[in-house]
Amino acid sequence: MTRVVLALLLALLVGCAKPTLDTTSEESYQKSLSDVLADLEEADRDEIQAFVAQAALADMFLKQGGQRSLMHDFNGQDGPQIAAALREQRAKRDREAAERSAAERAELAARKERISEFEELVSRVSASSLKIDDGNFIRRVTVEVANEGDLAVEGVRVRVRVVQPDRSVPWYDEVLQGSVEGGLEAGETKPVWIMGGSMYTGDILADVIKKNAGAVTQVSVEDVKFAGANAPERPLELSEFDAARLRQLDAAASAARSPSTAE
Repeated sequence: MTRVVLALLLALLVGCAKPTLDTTSEESYQKSLSDVLADLEEADRDEIQAFVAQAALADMFLKQGGQRSLMHDFNGQDGPQIAAALREQRAKRDREAAERSAAERAELAARKERISEFEELVSRVSASSLKIDDGNFIRRVTVEVANEGDLAVEGVRVRVRVVQPDRSVPWYDEVLQGSVEGGLEAGETKPVWIMGGSMYTGDILADVIKKNAGAVTQVSVEDVKFAGANAPERPLELSEFDAARLRQLDAAASAARSPSTAE
C-alpha cells in the first residue's frame, strides 16, 4: 500500500513539474524551448521570445568566436524562472542607463553653468568710442574699454560692426584683438589699440566708414583675458550637439519626475 501511495505522489509531482530549457544540443534546445514557451502565460512568453530573437542574432557572432550561446545561461531553468531573470537583467540595464544619463546631464549642465558664469564676468567689461587716427604708416584703431568688474583685465577681443539701418547685412563685421598696455584694473577705463589680421585694418575700416556715411559703427567686447595666475578662463563651449543633448536629457528628467497623466 505504501509503495502505491509513493508511486502516485511521484507521478503527481512529475506531472506538475514545468518543462525546463535544455541547451546541451541544438536539437534539445529547440524542442525544450518549444515546450517551455507552450507552458507559459502570455507576458512571460513575450519576454522570452523577445530575448530569443536578440540572442539568435548575437549567437551568430558568438559562435564564430567559439563562445557559447546566450541562452546557455538559462540551461535547466523553467519558463517563469527565465522570464524573471530576463526582467531583472532589463531592470539592471535600465538603472545603469539612467545613471549614465544622469552623470552626462550633470556634466553638461555644469559646463553650461561655467560658461554662464564666465559670460557674466565678460559682460562687466565694455567698449565704446571707436577712433581711427591719421597716422602716415599705420592707422591705429582704438576704443575706450571700461572695466566695471572686480578682476584685472590683460586683453580683450572687440567686435566692430558698421551697419546700415535699412540693410540686413553689415558693411563691416570683424572681431579685433586688443592688448591692454599695463592691464585694466577694476573700475578703470582707458583707450585700447585693437588690431585685425592685417596691418591695414585701420585703412580698411576708415574706407568703409567713409563710403557709407549713413552707417552706424558699433563696438562690443566679445571676449576677455583676465590677468593673474589663477584668473578664470573661458570654458569649452557647448557644441550644437551638446546643447541639443542637454535639452533632451532635461526633458527626459522632467518627464520622469512628472506624475503620469495616463488614465
